[in-house]
Amino acid sequence: MRNVIIVGVHRGIQEIEPLDVKQEIGRAGRVGLDERGDAYILLPRTKFTRYKNWCQNIPPITSSMNDKDILAFHIISEISEGEIYDVPSLMQWYNRSLAAFQNNFLDRVDAEALLSKLEKIKVIEKIENIYKPTKLGRVAAYLYYSPYSISSWYFNFNKIFTEKKIDDYSISWALSNIPDNCNVFAGKDMQDIVKEFVSCCRNRNLIINDSCAFVGAIIYSCLSYCDDIGDHIKKKVKMDSERMFTALDMIDTMYSHWNKQVFWKKLQLRLEYEVTDEQTELCMLKGIGGSRVRKLFDEGIRTLNDFVVKSSLVKDVLGEFLYNKIIIDNKKKLERC
Repeated sequence: MRNVIIVGVHRGIQEIEPLDVKQEIGRAGRVGLDERGDAYILLPRTKFTRYKNWCQNIPPITSSMNDKDILAFHIISEISEGEIYDVPSLMQWYNRSLAAFQNNFLDRVDAEALLSKLEKIKVIEKIENIYKPTKLGRVAAYLYYSPYSISSWYFNFNKIFTEKKIDDYSISWALSNIPDNCNVFAGKDMQDIVKEFVSCCRNRNLIINDSCAFVGAIIYSCLSYCDDIGDHIKKKVKMDSERMFTALDMIDTMYSHWNKQVFWKKLQLRLEYEVTDEQTELCMLKGIGGSRVRKLFDEGIRTLNDFVVKSSLVKDVLGEFLYNKIIIDNKKKLERC
């Protein structure tokens, strides 16, 4: 491909990132086939000067593996695939990367330290001088999570389960106190809420920094159905909840054997629908959300059996149309009640 034509600088209504333009331009020409490549970018006439300057000042591309957390994720994946198995193979793999090309070569001391750290957090183990992923490490590789975060979830929940400190503050701490949340910053309007969350954690001998506490406070507000935090902020912790609880269930099943499968399922429903533990049973019905579950609960409809037996009351709360739709969509589930 000698030529590349980029039709505009928007994807939908959003401006694309300058680095995306640079990456697309890189498709022009092929080593060994063309001496050069030509790229053409079509820009809107009304903003031509602005976008021309924008395209001419694209920042250089840097390797994401300069970030140690991202590097650890790639290493655990390569160990799972058998590409990395000892210090020399790690050095050989890394020193072919863009990160190494950008003058960040990995020497033996750093390679040994990195593998030792991954071994310490229990995501890899050394068997007859060969590094293998533990089942905890495989969870990170399977679900594309940082091994540091997977390990943190294991140690956090192991602590509160062992010490039997299983309340909403402790659970919120365990979910949020991971490296992935260390660079999240709260606005001024959230500072008091974050401080209160940190204080409540300390009262339970649970230490957390302000960045992780910001996420923890959001999670707690979902679990306690608190409206101090807006829905647009709560969405930040809800949007990836399915993958998060899949990871926790896999940590439990494959590695820690806490036998908390029901706990994870209910906790996911609590976070997504902002309901109590007792209200999760009704959330299992397709077509019914947290606000309607709370209304039903207030009227004494608290189980699937209540939903079936107290049909007249349910119709009054939901309306006949929605009631009939839920009955049809959940026929098999309700027939078992």
